[in-house]
Amino acid sequence: MIGRSEGRTFVWQWLVACLTALPAGDLMGQERVGVSVPLVNIDGSFGLTAAPGFGMEVSVEIVEGKTPELTATRLTFSNQDDERRIAALEGVPRGPIEGARALAFECWLDAKYNSLRDTWGPAPSIAALFFENDGGTWYQILKASGTGPFGPSEFRIPLRGTFNRALFASDTDAAIRWEQVERVWLGVVDDGPLKGAFEVRRVRFTDEPFHPTSAVWIDNKWEVSQDPAVRSELSLSEGDGAPVAYFEFEIPGGRHMYAMIRTPVDVSELDAYRGLRFGTVLTELPEGIDGLLVMLIEKDGSQYRAVSAPRASREQKTVTISFSEFERGSWSKDENDRLDLDQVNLVAIGMHGTTPKAAKGTIVVIDPQFIP
Repeated sequence: MIGRSEGRTFVWQWLVACLTALPAGDLMGQERVGVSVPLVNIDGSFGLTAAPGFGMEVSVEIVEGKTPELTATRLTFSNQDDERRIAALEGVPRGPIEGARALAFECWLDAKYNSLRDTWGPAPSIAALFFENDGGTWYQILKASGTGPFGPSEFRIPLRGTFNRALFASDTDAAIRWEQVERVWLGVVDDGPLKGAFEVRRVRFTDEPFHPTSAVWIDNKWEVSQDPAVRSELSLSEGDGAPVAYFEFEIPGGRHMYAMIRTPVDVSELDAYRGLRFGTVLTELPEGIDGLLVMLIEKDGSQYRAVSAPRASREQKTVTISFSEFERGSWSKDENDRLDLDQVNLVAIGMHGTTPKAAKGTIVVIDPQFIP
């Protein structure tokens, strides 16, 4: 039988091998909730304990708040090696988490490289690991941005999000099972050498809906998707501080053609936003093509198009399309015939249709974003 200490060492060895950075979470809103299950010490008290450091020096300080719920836990860490390490706090849910939307928490992070100049380095990633009672272990990494200290910042980890299964997990489940989660780690992952402090409070499983206060930008990572008979060229730039995609294409006439560009969507809790917005200028479509084809595409390939196709314009303008204006394309199938925003992983903008003769076109997309 593997002892607790030996088991944790085994967990850490595999964890180092499988952790991969994922995008950052978003700020959360505030409102009265029906589910609010705090993450607490194993004895039920507020304040977390240190998970094993495994090559990183760690210590914990409990900072009492005005109320027990505002009690904070400060983790001090130091990694002297040029190797990936994790420093984490450990807690247990203080009750069933059924009905929760997200794991939410407030945190502060202050980290510096251990160097002669003691300079600020890139912020380490924030790690969340979930341990199930049947041996399953799942994780997600929230990539912090910038350098130097930050906080207080509020993060949410949507429970409907994508989680990575740890290589050392001993269960056979294909997805995380929240009713089985009995332990949680929250901490930082870095490639050292690094030292600093990570502080958290109000860590809880909650059914609070997310209320974004600003738009979230879509990556300028467009790629071409088109009929084999189409010839095209795509150029990407940042413009005057805003990302721009410039797509020129040439299509044969007399038969149905499609030509579009698409970019990945990696936005947590997309259903909290209202719709899609982007700018366009110098856009010209061939004769017979009435407007732009704008689509949201789910992970299973289901395609939903904006039913009021935006008109092309050589003048600069802003296009805003609410999610309610997207309908399943007649050429696409979906098992529930419903746009599932939590499954959307691509935005596509282009054209489709038939022109009487061979023709050229240009589509310019500027600064695409999802708006609250």
